[in-house]
Amino acid sequence: MTNPILDREATLSSLPPEHGTDLTTTIASRVASDDQTIVALDDDPTGTQTVYDLPVLTEWSEATIDGEFARGTPAFYVMTNSRSLNPDEAAEVNKVIAQRLLKAAQKYGRRLSL
Repeated sequence: MTNPILDREATLSSLPPEHGTDLTTTIASRVASDDQTIVALDDDPTGTQTVYDLPVLTEWSEATIDGEFARGTPAFYVMTNSRSLNPDEAAEVNKVIAQRLLKAAQKYGRRLSL
């Protein structure tokens, strides 16, 4: 089966218009005023290359995770590198990290989104 070749102009003109407002300031303000901490568990270092101004933890000791919550960091990455592990090991790493994140979130009265 051959996929049809799309006309570039027709395809682009069929897309909805870009959002006209830059929401960066609004989003940053809401995140800063909320009691929520957003944490991305990343199994591969390429994921963190697409963002900026977010801390990336390369180890997940209780002290390191606690430190991010103590600073009031609204969002951060935890680099697990679990892609290189077998499924059971990867599950265990994620379980340990999640338990530590929940403990810190409770300690600082923060909601946690993973």
